[in-house]
Amino acid sequence: MRFQIIFAVWLSALLGTSLAAWSPAIGQEPSGASNPSAEKFLLRYKMLEGTILGSQVTHLAKTDTKIDKSEQSSQSRTVSQKVWEVTSVDPQGHMTFVYRIDQVDMSQQVGDAPEIHYTSTQSEPPPRIYEKVAETIGKPIATVTIDARGQVVDRDKKSAAPSLGMGDIAVVFPEQPIGEGESWDVPREIKIRTEDGGTKTIKIRERYTLEKARSGIATIAIESQPLTPIQLPQEEAQIVQQLSRGTLKFDIDAGRVVSKELSWDESIVGFSGPGSQMEYSARLEETWKDPIRTAQGSEGTTTK
Repeated sequence: MRFQIIFAVWLSALLGTSLAAWSPAIGQEPSGASNPSAEKFLLRYKMLEGTILGSQVTHLAKTDTKIDKSEQSSQSRTVSQKVWEVTSVDPQGHMTFVYRIDQVDMSQQVGDAPEIHYTSTQSEPPPRIYEKVAETIGKPIATVTIDARGQVVDRDKKSAAPSLGMGDIAVVFPEQPIGEGESWDVPREIKIRTEDGGTKTIKIRERYTLEKARSGIATIAIESQPLTPIQLPQEEAQIVQQLSRGTLKFDIDAGRVVSKELSWDESIVGFSGPGSQMEYSARLEETWKDPIRTAQGSEGTTTK
């Protein structure tokens, strides 16, 4: 039973994260080593009305748990096709787009139990644990407006959407141009359950560092840093999937993300008593396709 509860918590984190649950705030000014003579880069999103931006996200995860003398392993695989369809761009540069997931292929296995698999192209009803995901495929999850820095200006609804890979709608870039080696921070909050059945807010800082900018592509390092003290292993187990490190590549001229890679490798001792241990490892890769112009622009052509 304890293993079922542990896995239910893990699966809930994978499937139940709302787009609105992430709370990005205005990025702080760049910090870190600075060379006044070095070139600075202004990082801004640039979207054209009628453009469709799509990406493929591959998320692989494995969790090994040990409680006393009992051991169990669970693993999951998710491949999803994510789409931003830009519906308007106002004179202030605010970009409104409809966010949806067009396709998904998911599987998970716990211990020696048979693998549970679901693909959105199948005609059979989805397995029960994937029903909420199936309900969202091909449908607007939210209509979101961001400014050129990536700050969310408005969204039409706070719907519960499946988390098919970590990360928010967009990275919030700093207000000022930034040089290689400089960093900026974006705070966010997540909520966890406490032992008494209540909730606790955990403050997290996403630190971004411009490692290099070559041939118009900015390579940005990402690292999550908890600001709220984590006192109990049970609390650490709930946030481990929300803390990541990795690399983002951003096309400075085109104003769009090219790719993202994140990784998790964590071990937590005592998450369910003195004799318990959990090891969590995961990898996420997201690759963006060339933009497509719809009938509002030139259908079938790409923009660079």
